[in-house]
Amino acid sequence: MRMVEYLKKISKAAICSGIVILAAAGVGRAQSSGHYLAGSSGMHSAALVQVKQHSVKTLTGLYYSSKYARDNGSEIDVKGNLDIFFQTAEYRFLTGGRFLGGNYGFAFNFIVSEADYNISNPDIQEGPVGVGDPEVVPMILGWESGPFHLMFSYSFYIPIGRYDEDAVDNVGKGHWSHLFSLGSTGYAGADSTWSGTLIARYEINSNIESLDIKPGDNVIVEAAVGKRLWDMLDLGAAGYGVWQVTDNSGSAVRPEDEVKKGSVMAAGPEIALNLPDQGLALKWRGYVQFAAKNRFRGYESIIELIFSF
Repeated sequence: MRMVEYLKKISKAAICSGIVILAAAGVGRAQSSGHYLAGSSGMHSAALVQVKQHSVKTLTGLYYSSKYARDNGSEIDVKGNLDIFFQTAEYRFLTGGRFLGGNYGFAFNFIVSEADYNISNPDIQEGPVGVGDPEVVPMILGWESGPFHLMFSYSFYIPIGRYDEDAVDNVGKGHWSHLFSLGSTGYAGADSTWSGTLIARYEINSNIESLDIKPGDNVIVEAAVGKRLWDMLDLGAAGYGVWQVTDNSGSAVRPEDEVKKGSVMAAGPEIALNLPDQGLALKWRGYVQFAAKNRFRGYESIIELIFSF
């Protein structure tokens, strides 16, 4: 099946790098052409402190799908299950120094994942556990004005994870990606316990040299609303959308597949426990994907742990 062959080419790395993604990074993640894990950001995620701060954040996620959405949105049963486990670890340092009026910082993010593609082909049933392509964030800026917070960041992904054009169990994606993000978190209510977050991201994907395929660029939008209770518990909802906005290109792309763009949206509940005195936050988000095209559609669960000091 020619579509399956094409998807195999541009998503080999994604299957095992946990790009169950985005997204937000709307994620039919196994078929995402980009690196960013859509749904990684939820409530308060654009509200950065305005002082010096170190933080370590881990994301532990599970993704399940047994449906593939075609170009017209109709779904087919893939006669198997795609199960992905992924974990990321991010170190972030907000320096307390000012640049363009905002608190300047930087970060490093690493991903480890495993994918099981349980179909009749024994060659791709069990994926290895491996380290994917790391993300380097040389610039994070955060501003605060009254109840509104604004953030901007630029990051890039380095293709050092294992990648082989003839393999289906890659843990890298075989290409660089550049990610630009701009978002805001606002607070409302007499006690500012209501919050709303909106982040837009643009991901530019470079060429997979060994295949001469350049995946299209992605627009990723993440949103969340929430209500804080008892000064420590947030209840709310989160969602994301991922849309490929440019054509796939390169000599290895079939002409009929150049204009076929992937997209997906997702939404679900979010719960967060915040212990600011201990510098800890524990969050859970669950997503149901819908409105998918040219990618898997499934269900996703993410646990986020943040330690700040």
